[in-house]
Amino acid sequence: MLSDSMWETIEKVLWRSKAHITKSTRETLEAILWRLRMGAPWRDLPTEFGPWKTAYNRFNRWAKSGRIDKLLAALKIDIDAEWQCMDAR
Repeated sequence: MLSDSMWETIEKVLWRSKAHITKSTRETLEAILWRLRMGAPWRDLPTEFGPWKTAYNRFNRWAKSGRIDKLLAALKIDIDAEWQCMDAR
């Protein structure tokens, strides 16, 4: 889901905010983004994202620290217009 260029941008944001980055950080962030996009319960995360509890715990920590807002702002830079839609009434 995250392109390499998007991940590089996000990684910089994480480094600046002194986040602990592991090999699974990208996978966990993709799990969080999947869950936000789908609106599914945490327990319904596909297994390819790793344990749902890891994504849940990290999301909660990042939300409380304000880090998730910084990450989402960094993602706004590279918008995928294919998935945009407007609803006009």
